[in-house]
Amino acid sequence: MNIESTAPALTRGSLRWYWNRLRVMSPMELPYRTWLVFVATKEKALHRSGWSEPKPRDTGTSAVAWFGGAITPPDVDPAPYVQVAQRLTQGVLQRVDGSCFQLPVPLVWTAVRESPAGALQDVRFEMEVHRHGHWVQLAQAWRLTQMPVYLETLWLHLETWLDQCPYPQGVAWASALDAGLRLLNWSIVWQLVGADSASSPVPSALQKRWVSSVYVHARFIRQHLSRHSSANNHLLGELLGLVVAEATWPLWPEVLRWGVFARRELEVQALLQTHEDGVSREQASWYQTFVFELLAVFLQIERSRQRPVSDQLQRRMGAMAAFIAALQDQAGHLSHHGDADHAHTLNLVPGPREPYADMLALAVDLGLAPELQPLVNRSSVMSQWFLGITEKSQPVVAAGHAKRRVARSLLPRAFPQGGYYLLGSRFGESDEVLMTVDTGPLGYLSIAAHGHADALSLRLSVGGRPILVDRGTYCYNAEPRWRHYFRSTLAHNTVCVDGVDQSVYGGPFLWLRQAQTQLRSFVSEDMTGHVEAEHNGYESLAQKITHRRRVEWHGTSRRFVVTDTLRGEGMHSVAIAWHFDPTCQVELVNDVAHIHSPGASLLLRMDEPAEGQWRLHNADSQSPLGWHSSTFGRREPAPSLLWCADVATPVAMTTSIEIKTHEGRL
Repeated sequence: MNIESTAPALTRGSLRWYWNRLRVMSPMELPYRTWLVFVATKEKALHRSGWSEPKPRDTGTSAVAWFGGAITPPDVDPAPYVQVAQRLTQGVLQRVDGSCFQLPVPLVWTAVRESPAGALQDVRFEMEVHRHGHWVQLAQAWRLTQMPVYLETLWLHLETWLDQCPYPQGVAWASALDAGLRLLNWSIVWQLVGADSASSPVPSALQKRWVSSVYVHARFIRQHLSRHSSANNHLLGELLGLVVAEATWPLWPEVLRWGVFARRELEVQALLQTHEDGVSREQASWYQTFVFELLAVFLQIERSRQRPVSDQLQRRMGAMAAFIAALQDQAGHLSHHGDADHAHTLNLVPGPREPYADMLALAVDLGLAPELQPLVNRSSVMSQWFLGITEKSQPVVAAGHAKRRVARSLLPRAFPQGGYYLLGSRFGESDEVLMTVDTGPLGYLSIAAHGHADALSLRLSVGGRPILVDRGTYCYNAEPRWRHYFRSTLAHNTVCVDGVDQSVYGGPFLWLRQAQTQLRSFVSEDMTGHVEAEHNGYESLAQKITHRRRVEWHGTSRRFVVTDTLRGEGMHSVAIAWHFDPTCQVELVNDVAHIHSPGASLLLRMDEPAEGQWRLHNADSQSPLGWHSSTFGRREPAPSLLWCADVATPVAMTTSIEIKTHEGRL
């Protein structure tokens, strides 16, 4: 029985990909795409003819000092910032996967596409460098130490980038989102170094070039907004870029107009892209933190202007934070669902970040979710920089255990619009059992760009230790086979039928047909509960199948019972996948899986039917199974266990998961 998908690993830009992309466009999208091509062609001709941007002038509008850390630098240890800045002075940049690469001397920005030896080569890394988040870290190091070498390096990077990456050439101008985030990082740098002051440290000629490029960026974004099926987080980042340009450089009437337009639409799009229960419609937890930070910048700018922001948007942001808090286990772990490229909106913390913890702290510090304060048990360095908070002015006091328990108990167990339901007991305690059942849609809009084919999948944490997890993302463009696998049904804790995905794969950021999921019933209490739902993803098969899953929690015996029912006709190949965290060890003894994790042990067995075969995979060389990606660009071995059988439908298959105590008793 072949359990691995036989669908082609489509490459973005191939003829088949273009055809697939056209198939999911609305009647209004094709004219818009045609217009974008016309605009791009016109812009290139305009710049070849010697066009120059209008000169800045006094518009009667003052710039907004919205970045708190530029006004009141936080009282933080400068050592980590100095360490990063020292590397940057030597031309060493760090990618989001943690690997470092050396820029040539003199600087050549096109060289950032060259990956370190043995590292994944994905254009996503190159695009991240062109967002200029590392310039913020140079400015932070200078602000903390006043060492001239950091400013000198910053001006060198700025000047060479302006020389080598003129609009509209190269990957730096491939995405309006990247241009928007570049403006955000430029604004933070601008404020940190005091470029607007009478004693600006920016060389005069360079500052003029920098300001001129701001106008070009804003114009480019306004002409290339992500619309129709692409109007996801990209559109939010682009609109924020226009808001930032207006706030920091109100030097052209057009930029003021674009800012007014962007402020209005940003609120509308933020509400469109997020359910009322706080779940991002993109069905991707990492992008939920990314969008939250985008909206936090918008909120901070508007508050600095003393302009009102709708209560509806602020409540929605609070709900976004509450959703993330509910999905975290008592140790703060959260298994990502959907895509995760491990990029951030705000690049204010050197080294690895805890984006979910930072999101909760920022929500509390912004006054959006004060009820989450007991769950924020550490000072957020990001909040200190972002809001200009010092330890002395606002100390963080760790809440007592009782307050944390009460705060955790008040969080919802059901997110019906987003489609996530929680089962288990003693949430927030050391012996917590937390299972997340995914009954949500595939993703947002017709392409569901960042969604995974994970309908009815499960994630499980025991005692603050991740057990059952999503396999991650790994890459976007570099390796089509791996891109498809990590988004596939087989890479999630659900049922794969006949080796096909629940939704029809159309390319790296594209689904052609989306499985529809329907909740049947839900109850969740500490000692008992269940989720029952079904999806129609396999109705595209020649012999149609409906998959219904019922997950029951029996708190007294600390046991989950998972019943998968396939309704339809004919014989089908079935694989029920269980993917374990890399910290877990799995062994099969008499058809019973023994799972060992630090602090927790479990038994997993197939109760019925008796026919079938267990397959244990770990770092397979012939298939993608047995691999996990906790960070974009990196893979590591991790056990995957599949129960495989050829079954006649209709059929019901029951799996039990028994959780042992810390002492090893059932």
